[in-house]
Amino acid sequence: MMGHMHKNLFLMGHKPMGHNPTSHKLMSPTPTNPSRIGLRRIGQHNIDSSHIGQEQMNQNPLRPARAARNPSRIASDKRREPWQRMASGLRGMLFCWLFGTVLAVYAKPPITEAPVRILLFGDSLFAGYGFTDEADSFRGQIGEALARAGLAVELLPGAVSGDTTRGGRSRIEWTLAQPLDAAIVALGANDMLRGLPPEAMQENLNAILEAFAAAGVPVLLCGLPALSNFGADMQARYAEVFPHLAETRGLALHPNLLEGVAGIPEWNQADGIHPNRLGVAKMVDHILPAVVTLIDKAREAQTAEPGSGAGHMPSSNAHNAPSTGPPSASDPTSALASDHKNE
Repeated sequence: MMGHMHKNLFLMGHKPMGHNPTSHKLMSPTPTNPSRIGLRRIGQHNIDSSHIGQEQMNQNPLRPARAARNPSRIASDKRREPWQRMASGLRGMLFCWLFGTVLAVYAKPPITEAPVRILLFGDSLFAGYGFTDEADSFRGQIGEALARAGLAVELLPGAVSGDTTRGGRSRIEWTLAQPLDAAIVALGANDMLRGLPPEAMQENLNAILEAFAAAGVPVLLCGLPALSNFGADMQARYAEVFPHLAETRGLALHPNLLEGVAGIPEWNQADGIHPNRLGVAKMVDHILPAVVTLIDKAREAQTAEPGSGAGHMPSSNAHNAPSTGPPSASDPTSALASDHKNE
Protein backbone atom coordinates (compact mmCIF):
# COMPACT_ATOMS: atom_id res chain seq x y z
CA MET A 1 0.00 0.00 0.00
CA MET A 2 2.89 2.41 0.71
CA GLY A 3 4.18 1.66 -2.78
CA HIS A 4 0.95 2.79 -4.37
CA MET A 5 1.02 6.04 -2.36
CA HIS A 6 4.58 6.83 -3.47
CA LYS A 7 3.57 6.29 -7.08
CA ASN A 8 0.57 8.55 -6.78
CA LEU A 9 2.57 11.34 -5.16
CA PHE A 10 5.12 11.23 -8.00
CA LEU A 11 2.36 11.47 -10.60
CA MET A 12 0.83 14.48 -8.81
CA GLY A 13 4.15 16.39 -9.00
CA HIS A 14 5.32 15.72 -5.48
CA LYS A 15 8.95 14.67 -5.37
CA PRO A 16 9.70 11.84 -3.03
CA MET A 17 12.33 12.32 -0.34
CA GLY A 18 15.89 11.60 -1.42
CA HIS A 19 15.19 12.39 -5.06
CA ASN A 20 18.23 14.02 -6.79
CA PRO A 21 17.24 16.51 -9.47
CA THR A 22 20.40 15.76 -11.46
CA SER A 23 19.49 12.12 -11.79
CA HIS A 24 16.83 13.08 -14.27
CA LYS A 25 19.40 14.84 -16.45
CA LEU A 26 21.56 11.76 -16.60
CA MET A 27 18.62 9.85 -18.00
CA SER A 28 17.67 12.52 -20.54
CA PRO A 29 19.08 12.32 -24.10
CA THR A 30 21.00 15.63 -23.88
CA PRO A 31 23.13 16.30 -27.04
CA THR A 32 26.82 15.69 -26.46
CA ASN A 33 29.89 16.73 -28.48
CA PRO A 34 30.00 14.10 -31.23
CA SER A 35 33.79 14.23 -31.28
CA ARG A 36 33.97 13.16 -27.62
CA ILE A 37 31.51 10.35 -28.31
CA GLY A 38 33.60 9.31 -31.28
CA LEU A 39 36.78 9.36 -29.25
CA ARG A 40 35.16 7.20 -26.59
CA ARG A 41 33.96 4.82 -29.23
CA ILE A 42 37.37 4.59 -30.73
CA GLY A 43 38.83 3.93 -27.31
CA GLN A 44 36.21 1.28 -26.56
CA HIS A 45 36.93 -0.61 -29.74
CA ASN A 46 40.76 -0.14 -29.55
CA ILE A 47 40.85 1.43 -32.99
CA ASP A 48 44.20 2.91 -34.02
CA SER A 49 43.45 6.02 -36.04
CA SER A 50 46.91 5.92 -37.63
CA HIS A 51 45.78 2.91 -39.69
CA ILE A 52 42.59 4.53 -40.93
CA GLY A 53 42.84 5.29 -44.65
CA GLN A 54 42.15 8.69 -46.18
CA GLU A 55 38.90 7.49 -47.72
CA GLN A 56 37.69 6.08 -44.40
CA MET A 57 38.56 9.29 -42.63
CA ASN A 58 36.54 11.27 -45.16
CA GLN A 59 33.57 9.02 -44.52
CA ASN A 60 34.00 9.15 -40.75
CA PRO A 61 31.37 11.38 -39.15
CA LEU A 62 34.08 12.66 -36.82
CA ARG A 63 35.93 14.27 -39.73
CA PRO A 64 33.69 17.39 -39.93
CA ALA A 65 34.27 18.05 -36.25
CA ARG A 66 38.07 17.88 -36.69
CA ALA A 67 37.89 20.03 -39.78
CA ALA A 68 35.90 22.58 -37.85
CA ARG A 69 38.63 22.72 -35.19
CA ASN A 70 41.61 23.09 -37.69
CA PRO A 71 40.39 23.55 -41.27
CA SER A 72 43.74 24.96 -42.52
CA ARG A 73 45.58 21.76 -41.62
CA ILE A 74 43.15 19.62 -43.60
CA ALA A 75 43.38 21.96 -46.55
CA SER A 76 47.18 21.89 -46.42
CA ASP A 77 47.21 18.09 -46.38
CA LYS A 78 44.99 18.02 -49.44
CA ARG A 79 47.19 20.50 -51.29
CA ARG A 80 50.43 18.44 -50.78
CA GLU A 81 50.44 16.07 -53.70
CA PRO A 82 52.80 13.05 -53.82
CA TRP A 83 55.13 14.81 -56.26
CA GLN A 84 55.42 17.71 -53.83
CA ARG A 85 56.49 15.41 -51.03
CA MET A 86 59.02 13.79 -53.36
CA ALA A 87 60.38 17.19 -54.38
CA SER A 88 60.80 18.13 -50.74
CA GLY A 89 62.81 14.96 -50.10
CA LEU A 90 65.00 15.60 -53.15
CA ARG A 91 65.75 19.12 -51.96
CA GLY A 92 66.95 17.70 -48.65
CA MET A 93 69.19 15.18 -50.39
CA LEU A 94 70.63 17.89 -52.66
CA PHE A 95 71.44 20.09 -49.68
CA CYS A 96 73.26 17.23 -47.91
CA TRP A 97 75.27 16.47 -51.07
CA LEU A 98 76.27 20.11 -51.56
CA PHE A 99 77.26 20.44 -47.91
CA GLY A 100 79.39 17.30 -48.05
CA THR A 101 81.09 18.42 -51.27
CA VAL A 102 81.98 21.84 -49.89
CA LEU A 103 83.28 20.28 -46.68
CA ALA A 104 85.44 17.80 -48.58
CA VAL A 105 86.95 20.52 -50.79
CA TYR A 106 87.81 22.92 -48.01
CA ALA A 107 89.02 20.16 -45.64
CA LYS A 108 91.93 19.28 -47.95
CA PRO A 109 95.07 21.32 -47.26
CA PRO A 110 96.00 23.43 -50.27
CA ILE A 111 99.14 22.45 -52.16
CA THR A 112 101.31 25.53 -52.01
CA GLU A 113 104.76 24.07 -52.78
CA ALA A 114 106.15 22.15 -55.71
CA PRO A 115 107.52 18.70 -54.83
CA VAL A 116 111.21 18.46 -53.95
CA ARG A 117 113.00 16.34 -56.56
CA ILE A 118 115.34 13.90 -54.81
CA LEU A 119 117.73 11.67 -56.73
CA LEU A 120 118.46 8.22 -55.26
CA PHE A 121 122.02 7.68 -56.47
CA GLY A 122 123.35 4.27 -55.58
CA ASP A 123 123.43 0.55 -56.30
CA SER A 124 121.08 -2.40 -55.74
CA LEU A 125 120.10 -1.13 -52.29
CA PHE A 126 118.32 1.78 -53.98
CA ALA A 127 117.46 -0.02 -57.23
CA GLY A 128 114.99 -2.40 -55.55
CA TYR A 129 116.88 -5.62 -56.18
CA GLY A 130 114.75 -8.73 -55.53
CA PHE A 131 111.39 -6.93 -55.42
CA THR A 132 108.67 -7.48 -58.00
CA ASP A 133 106.53 -4.74 -56.43
CA GLU A 134 108.24 -1.35 -56.34
CA ALA A 135 106.13 -0.44 -53.30
CA ASP A 136 108.29 -2.85 -51.27
CA SER A 137 111.57 -1.32 -52.42
CA PHE A 138 113.47 1.49 -50.71
CA ARG A 139 112.17 4.04 -53.17
CA GLY A 140 108.59 2.91 -52.66
CA GLN A 141 108.72 2.74 -48.87
CA ILE A 142 110.59 6.01 -48.31
CA GLY A 143 108.17 7.73 -50.68
CA GLU A 144 105.19 6.40 -48.73
CA ALA A 145 106.72 7.48 -45.42
CA LEU A 146 107.33 11.02 -46.71
CA ALA A 147 103.80 11.21 -48.07
CA ARG A 148 102.39 10.21 -44.68
CA ALA A 149 104.46 13.01 -43.15
CA GLY A 150 102.76 15.45 -45.52
CA LEU A 151 105.93 16.19 -47.53
CA ALA A 152 105.67 16.69 -51.28
CA VAL A 153 108.59 14.90 -52.93
CA GLU A 154 109.45 13.31 -56.25
CA LEU A 155 111.94 10.47 -55.94
CA LEU A 156 114.02 10.13 -59.11
CA PRO A 157 115.64 6.77 -59.89
CA GLY A 158 119.42 6.93 -60.18
CA ALA A 159 120.58 3.52 -58.97
CA VAL A 160 122.17 0.62 -60.85
CA SER A 161 122.37 -2.84 -59.34
CA GLY A 162 125.97 -4.00 -58.99
CA ASP A 163 127.36 -0.49 -59.43
CA THR A 164 130.66 0.54 -57.85
CA THR A 165 131.89 4.01 -57.01
CA ARG A 166 133.78 4.01 -60.33
CA GLY A 167 130.55 3.21 -62.20
CA GLY A 168 128.72 5.99 -60.37
CA ARG A 169 131.49 8.46 -61.20
CA SER A 170 131.20 7.61 -64.91
CA ARG A 171 127.50 8.43 -65.07
CA ILE A 172 127.27 11.40 -62.72
CA GLU A 173 127.47 14.05 -65.43
CA TRP A 174 124.61 12.82 -67.60
CA THR A 175 122.62 12.08 -64.44
CA LEU A 176 122.90 15.75 -63.44
CA ALA A 177 121.51 16.84 -66.81
CA GLN A 178 118.04 16.50 -65.28
CA PRO A 179 116.74 19.11 -62.82
CA LEU A 180 117.30 18.10 -59.19
CA ASP A 181 116.75 19.64 -55.79
CA ALA A 182 118.64 17.12 -53.61
CA ALA A 183 120.37 13.75 -53.74
CA ILE A 184 120.91 10.74 -51.49
CA VAL A 185 124.18 8.94 -52.29
CA ALA A 186 124.84 5.34 -51.26
CA LEU A 187 127.72 3.73 -53.13
CA GLY A 188 130.68 1.61 -52.02
CA ALA A 189 129.16 -1.73 -50.97
CA ASN A 190 130.29 -3.44 -54.19
CA ASP A 191 133.77 -1.92 -53.85
CA MET A 192 134.08 -3.62 -50.46
CA LEU A 193 132.60 -6.90 -51.68
CA ARG A 194 135.25 -7.02 -54.44
CA GLY A 195 138.09 -5.85 -52.26
CA LEU A 196 138.79 -2.75 -54.36
CA PRO A 197 141.27 -0.28 -52.85
CA PRO A 198 139.65 1.98 -50.24
CA GLU A 199 141.67 4.96 -51.59
CA ALA A 200 140.13 4.52 -55.07
CA MET A 201 136.70 4.21 -53.51
CA GLN A 202 137.24 7.47 -51.63
CA GLU A 203 138.55 9.27 -54.73
CA ASN A 204 135.55 8.22 -56.82
CA LEU A 205 133.07 9.23 -54.15
CA ASN A 206 134.79 12.59 -53.77
CA ALA A 207 134.44 13.24 -57.51
CA ILE A 208 130.75 12.37 -57.35
CA LEU A 209 130.17 14.70 -54.42
CA GLU A 210 132.14 17.46 -56.15
CA ALA A 211 129.82 17.21 -59.17
CA PHE A 212 126.74 17.56 -56.97
CA ALA A 213 128.28 20.54 -55.18
CA ALA A 214 129.11 22.23 -58.50
CA ALA A 215 125.47 21.82 -59.55
CA GLY A 216 124.25 23.29 -56.26
CA VAL A 217 122.54 20.06 -55.17
CA PRO A 218 122.55 19.33 -51.42
CA VAL A 219 123.53 15.74 -50.62
CA LEU A 220 122.86 13.23 -47.87
CA LEU A 221 125.77 10.78 -47.82
CA CYS A 222 124.98 7.26 -46.62
CA GLY A 223 127.69 5.22 -44.91
CA LEU A 224 127.85 1.44 -45.14
CA PRO A 225 129.22 -1.20 -42.78
CA ALA A 226 132.86 -1.96 -43.46
CA LEU A 227 133.33 -5.60 -44.43
CA SER A 228 136.01 -7.79 -42.92
CA ASN A 229 136.26 -10.17 -45.88
CA PHE A 230 139.77 -8.94 -46.74
CA GLY A 231 141.22 -8.56 -43.28
CA ALA A 232 141.11 -6.11 -40.41
CA ASP A 233 143.37 -3.58 -42.11
CA MET A 234 141.11 -3.24 -45.17
CA GLN A 235 138.09 -3.12 -42.93
CA ALA A 236 139.54 -0.22 -40.92
CA ARG A 237 140.44 1.71 -44.10
CA TYR A 238 136.94 1.19 -45.54
CA ALA A 239 135.42 2.40 -42.28
CA GLU A 240 137.25 5.74 -42.53
CA VAL A 241 136.02 6.66 -46.02
CA PHE A 242 132.50 7.95 -45.31
CA PRO A 243 133.22 9.93 -42.11
CA HIS A 244 136.25 11.52 -43.75
CA LEU A 245 134.30 12.67 -46.83
CA ALA A 246 131.42 14.02 -44.76
CA GLU A 247 133.78 15.99 -42.53
CA THR A 248 136.00 17.43 -45.26
CA ARG A 249 133.10 18.38 -47.51
CA GLY A 250 130.74 19.52 -44.77
CA LEU A 251 128.02 17.04 -45.71
CA ALA A 252 125.20 15.47 -43.75
CA LEU A 253 126.09 11.83 -43.03
CA HIS A 254 123.75 8.93 -42.30
CA PRO A 255 126.41 6.69 -40.68
CA ASN A 256 125.07 3.25 -41.58
CA LEU A 257 122.35 2.64 -44.16
CA LEU A 258 122.08 -1.02 -43.09
CA GLU A 259 122.00 -0.42 -39.33
CA GLY A 260 120.15 -3.23 -37.56
CA VAL A 261 119.67 -5.08 -40.87
CA ALA A 262 123.02 -6.32 -42.14
CA GLY A 263 123.84 -9.88 -41.13
CA ILE A 264 120.40 -10.61 -39.61
CA PRO A 265 118.60 -13.35 -41.60
CA GLU A 266 115.05 -12.28 -40.73
CA TRP A 267 115.62 -8.83 -42.30
CA ASN A 268 117.33 -10.07 -45.48
CA GLN A 269 116.53 -11.97 -48.62
CA ALA A 270 117.74 -15.51 -49.25
CA ASP A 271 121.16 -14.28 -50.44
CA GLY A 272 121.80 -12.82 -46.98
CA ILE A 273 122.99 -9.54 -48.53
CA HIS A 274 119.99 -7.60 -49.80
CA PRO A 275 117.27 -6.50 -47.34
CA ASN A 276 113.79 -7.92 -47.70
CA ARG A 277 110.62 -5.85 -47.34
CA LEU A 278 110.85 -5.78 -43.53
CA GLY A 279 114.54 -4.95 -43.68
CA VAL A 280 113.86 -2.04 -46.03
CA ALA A 281 111.22 -0.80 -43.60
CA LYS A 282 113.86 -0.65 -40.85
CA MET A 283 116.20 1.22 -43.19
CA VAL A 284 113.48 3.76 -43.90
CA ASP A 285 112.73 4.24 -40.19
CA HIS A 286 116.38 4.98 -39.46
CA ILE A 287 117.05 7.35 -42.36
CA LEU A 288 113.75 9.23 -42.40
CA PRO A 289 114.76 12.07 -40.02
CA ALA A 290 117.87 12.76 -42.08
CA VAL A 291 115.83 12.83 -45.30
CA VAL A 292 113.38 15.31 -43.77
CA THR A 293 116.34 17.55 -42.87
CA LEU A 294 117.61 17.23 -46.44
CA ILE A 295 114.23 18.34 -47.79
CA ASP A 296 114.26 21.38 -45.51
CA LYS A 297 117.74 22.26 -46.76
CA ALA A 298 116.59 21.96 -50.38
CA ARG A 299 113.65 24.26 -49.64
CA GLU A 300 116.00 26.82 -48.11
CA ALA A 301 118.22 26.67 -51.21
CA GLN A 302 115.20 27.28 -53.46
CA THR A 303 114.19 30.31 -51.38
CA ALA A 304 117.69 31.75 -51.19
CA GLU A 305 118.27 31.52 -54.94
CA PRO A 306 114.95 31.99 -56.76
CA GLY A 307 115.22 31.34 -60.46
CA SER A 308 118.52 29.47 -60.21
CA GLY A 309 117.28 25.91 -60.51
CA ALA A 310 119.41 23.48 -58.57
CA GLY A 311 120.60 20.52 -60.50
CA HIS A 312 121.52 22.35 -63.72
CA MET A 313 125.11 21.89 -64.73
CA PRO A 314 127.35 24.97 -64.60
CA SER A 315 128.34 26.27 -68.02
CA SER A 316 131.92 24.94 -67.81
CA ASN A 317 130.73 21.40 -67.11
CA ALA A 318 127.58 21.44 -69.20
CA HIS A 319 129.64 22.02 -72.32
CA ASN A 320 131.45 18.71 -71.90
CA ALA A 321 128.58 16.68 -70.42
CA PRO A 322 126.49 14.40 -72.64
CA SER A 323 122.92 15.65 -72.87
CA THR A 324 121.06 12.37 -72.41
CA GLY A 325 121.45 8.66 -71.87
CA PRO A 326 123.72 6.36 -69.85
CA PRO A 327 127.22 5.30 -70.89
CA SER A 328 127.41 3.18 -74.01
CA ALA A 329 127.71 -0.59 -73.83
CA SER A 330 131.37 -0.32 -74.87
CA ASP A 331 132.18 1.67 -71.73
CA PRO A 332 134.17 -0.66 -69.43
CA THR A 333 132.47 0.89 -66.41
CA SER A 334 128.98 -0.12 -67.58
CA ALA A 335 130.23 -3.65 -68.15
CA LEU A 336 131.58 -3.67 -64.62
CA ALA A 337 128.18 -2.64 -63.28
CA SER A 338 126.41 -5.36 -65.26
CA ASP A 339 128.68 -8.07 -63.83
CA HIS A 340 126.71 -7.98 -60.58
CA LYS A 341 123.34 -6.78 -61.85
CA ASN A 342 121.82 -10.07 -60.79
CA GLU A 343 123.98 -10.54 -57.73
